[in-house]
Amino acid sequence: MSAGFVRAAFAVLSSLILLGALHAWDDKEDVEAHRKKAEQGDASSAYALGMAYAEGRGVGRDEKEAARWFTKAAGMGHVKSMTTLAWLYESGRGVQKDEKEAARWYEKAADKGDADGMTNLGILCAHGRGAEKDEKKAAGLFQKAADKGHVGATYNLGWLYENGRGVGKDARKAAELYQKASDKGEVSATFRLAFLYLNGRGVKKDEKKSAGLLRKAADKGHVTAMNNLGGAYELGQGVEQDYKEAARWFRKAADKGQPDAAYNLGRLCEGGLGVEKDDE
Repeated sequence: MSAGFVRAAFAVLSSLILLGALHAWDDKEDVEAHRKKAEQGDASSAYALGMAYAEGRGVGRDEKEAARWFTKAAGMGHVKSMTTLAWLYESGRGVQKDEKEAARWYEKAADKGDADGMTNLGILCAHGRGAEKDEKKAAGLFQKAADKGHVGATYNLGWLYENGRGVGKDARKAAELYQKASDKGEVSATFRLAFLYLNGRGVKKDEKKSAGLLRKAADKGHVTAMNNLGGAYELGQGVEQDYKEAARWFRKAADKGQPDAAYNLGRLCEGGLGVEKDDE
């Protein structure tokens, strides 16, 4: 089973993905005011200027210039800039892709208590990208970030416990962590929790609860949950058997590119179950 770790929460800013909220200012006067302060050594203004270039607010969008100002801010100890700069190195946006440099900046942010830095460094350690592969270290980083309330880290730690990677295998602990993350809106955790309830791993087997969790994840756009919910309706697993509803969910997932769903919908079409029979 491949690790589908959840990264730190990044906000989409134009076509560039960076940490942080949108700034309220967008005119040249604000940009120049921040530039003057940044040149005088103000880290927050250097970060704000980086965001301006990243978003194209008050200046033309320029990823290289954004990276330059994030580098200045990070060098002055601005933690959010460290994590943002690390992501730029990891993704090769505005700078040459360099996962070792990404790991270095994530670690600097993590050392200053930044939960996003901990989470993303944990992912690199778990995969051995930019850092020596060390699932035990990854688990420790996820735990620290989870203790700070980081939802993605909570889910990631649950995945490690479910699969016994870097920690002792413990389905009950995994279920507890997935529940915490699910309660905070992490759809991947909702999906994994549904799997545990379906199979009675770490929790009492409950097909009805599993189907309810699948529906919750599917309604949030989780395509594999859509496919599995279709399967639940086809088999009458935790819900009343309903081939039409099965076909509906298989079609939703297939339309989003889920290959198993396309196959499952084809099966129903062949048998005329919930859809018109396709004899061709």
